[in-house]
Amino acid sequence: MEIRIAGTLVGTDAVTHNAGSPGFGRYDSDTIEVSPYSIAFSAQEIIEALALPYDQACRELKEDERAYGDTSDFTAIGYCGLPDAIAKHPDALAEIIRVYLLEALFEHILPPRKGWKFVLNSVDRIDVTPATILLTGRCFRHIAGPGLRMTGT
Repeated sequence: MEIRIAGTLVGTDAVTHNAGSPGFGRYDSDTIEVSPYSIAFSAQEIIEALALPYDQACRELKEDERAYGDTSDFTAIGYCGLPDAIAKHPDALAEIIRVYLLEALFEHILPPRKGWKFVLNSVDRIDVTPATILLTGRCFRHIAGPGLRMTGT
């Protein structure tokens, strides 16, 4: 996994995520710097991070869809396993990650910690290829004053 903020490689210890769904909370501070970020994962890293939550979401949605006649991106890809989704259904998998698995992914790669410098605040794009999964968005960095204070969502 490789995390870049404004093009500069940073370690996971410098980064946290805004808990909750993308769109996240709002910050009450005019002393932040907003920068683009990217996180690149190998297919194997995504499989290790998301295999269990992916399988759980797939099972639950399959049951719900049968019970209620709904459909989802899981339906469109035939409820295939995560390795097949990466290899054969990149667009559907990007949407599945965005809708169902993003929080699980962030919790896996960025567990709660102190001392972070950057807060991932949005996920603007998810690109999936057979070799790489790339998340891009915006992050915040506190630059002056009393610090970041999270307000209500």
